[in-house]
Amino acid sequence: MSIQILSDLHLEAPKTYIFEVVPRAPYLALLGDIGNTALHRDDYLAFLTRQLKQFRAVLLVPGNHEPYQSDWAKTLVILRAYEESVRKDSSLGEFVLLDRVAFRLPDINVTILGCSLFSSVPPESEMAVSVGLNDFFQILDWDVDAHNKMHKRDLAWLNAQVTDLEDSGRQNNGISAKTYQQLTGFAAVHIRTMTIKLGLQRMHDLYGKSPQLWKAIHVAGTNGKGSVCSYVSSLLARSNISHGRFTSPFIRRPEDSILINNTPIPTDLFRSFYYAADKAPAADKPTHFERMTYAAFAAFDHFDVKYGVVETGLGGRLDSTNILRNKAVTVITKIGIDHQEYLGDTMELIAAEKAGIMNGAPCVINGRNAPEALGVLLDTARRVGSKAILTTDDARLTEESNALTSSSSGRGWPQHVLDNATCAIKACEQLEEFRDSPLHIADLLSLPGAQMEGRLQEVDISSTHVGRGADRRTPIILDGAHNLDAVAALAEHVDRNVRAARDGSSGPVTWVIGMSNPRESTASEILGSLIRPGDGVVFTEYERPAGGQTSTSQEDYFLSFRPEPLRGAKLEDAIRSMGEANNPVASCATVDEALRAACQMAKMPKNGGETPIVVTGSLYLIADVLKWADGSKLR
Repeated sequence: MSIQILSDLHLEAPKTYIFEVVPRAPYLALLGDIGNTALHRDDYLAFLTRQLKQFRAVLLVPGNHEPYQSDWAKTLVILRAYEESVRKDSSLGEFVLLDRVAFRLPDINVTILGCSLFSSVPPESEMAVSVGLNDFFQILDWDVDAHNKMHKRDLAWLNAQVTDLEDSGRQNNGISAKTYQQLTGFAAVHIRTMTIKLGLQRMHDLYGKSPQLWKAIHVAGTNGKGSVCSYVSSLLARSNISHGRFTSPFIRRPEDSILINNTPIPTDLFRSFYYAADKAPAADKPTHFERMTYAAFAAFDHFDVKYGVVETGLGGRLDSTNILRNKAVTVITKIGIDHQEYLGDTMELIAAEKAGIMNGAPCVINGRNAPEALGVLLDTARRVGSKAILTTDDARLTEESNALTSSSSGRGWPQHVLDNATCAIKACEQLEEFRDSPLHIADLLSLPGAQMEGRLQEVDISSTHVGRGADRRTPIILDGAHNLDAVAALAEHVDRNVRAARDGSSGPVTWVIGMSNPRESTASEILGSLIRPGDGVVFTEYERPAGGQTSTSQEDYFLSFRPEPLRGAKLEDAIRSMGEANNPVASCATVDEALRAACQMAKMPKNGGETPIVVTGSLYLIADVLKWADGSKLR
């Protein structure tokens, strides 16, 4: 299924209804604020007609700008009359007005649920919204009461439709197409999005009837989720508390994602649980991540653990891990802008998705989150009855953190590492086993295995690969930073602690960088955050079976779930567009070639020294470098 999505075109200002849409899919979804339906009736409908000549169907969700200079009733009359006229014209595609309408895509197991679904305005914000939002001046007979009534109507309809789909017994992928307004306090923030609702039905079918006797420590966020899980696991292990841990993606083997008391489950047992997910109806097989989630939960049941430490995969509210019912505590780490195509393109929307894991259990929140994210998180906690615990409210841990950011040598722990450790400590403090035992950041960071692989990890390659041309005396640094916030944290650490020479000056770094194809839009920003004048750069690609390649290899099967890597040539173009043409740059097809090239580039002929080598851009790349360092054969 492929749907092209457009919203907020605002063709009314300036009046540009001649705007051309280039088809990229058979279906077009117009999610509100396309223009003024009544005020510019002929132009608005002409725009729709042009789209119906090139798309199989056009789905329209009316937004708040559609009825401007008119009222909702007249606007809907115009659109319904147009829908009827299109139905009689065989030369046009299908037009669907998504005003509380369920539309099933022909021959595809997908139902689209469409409604405007404006947000509810709370009483304390009614006055500010009434005078601060244009809707209540531009739409006739429209006030906060009418707005809230429409919200309740649409929400009731949407919930009923979802319930009907669940009760029907059919396996169904649901897509919710709606407009969305997030109103926070006295500020009216106008946001619009369409989110693909993959839903939890498959996980309900797989695990919904399991008793889940273990208690979950559920962790969501944009950055730091895996590290928090690792820290929590280390604290549980130190106290000999039986527990499981599920994080992703795996670094070396898929079973490494599922640990019992910090040990990966046996390969045979992993495969047994993973493929047991095939018991789902054949018409709607679980995804790879749903299989991994089921395998983890089945393993926790099998080993009768007391706690399960679980990292979300994407978002939170609709993530497959959110099937969990018995939660001891939830954790929200640092939130940033990432995966906008699934979670929304604003901090508020993304925070709302992450906050979806709250269910009444205490929720630990990274207090260094942006104010707009914190507002959503705290509001959600109040609404669902979860006690919100901000890490920054703990004076003792804040003092410890401040002390650890610097030392006598000036080389301290990065702030994001300390924030993640604080989240883990506050989460454990909510468990009965730790309530009378104060935990300390320095003690946690010193525990064996507390640091996850691929997070500011130093790897010694001085002996392993000398014969392969990787002549290197000092360790290389691996960090899986792959979005703008994580890259900014890495750059700060490198500038402060890695570049520094003994004489206090700042020296160059040699980078080995590989990214996934979805990062192409932010590649230039990522490179700009990392690279300084004089730095060397080697671009490379992580392993992934070629498209259409047939293989019976278990390793190839799991590697095939990796996204396509971003080609080195595109990264070279990105760095040249930044004006960094004087930096030494190379592009290598394989990790083996890239590491050998980086070792040569890092040599300093004048004094016989070596510049630091930092590998980053993708956890998939980090996984391949670790295999290379182990002497494993790569393609």
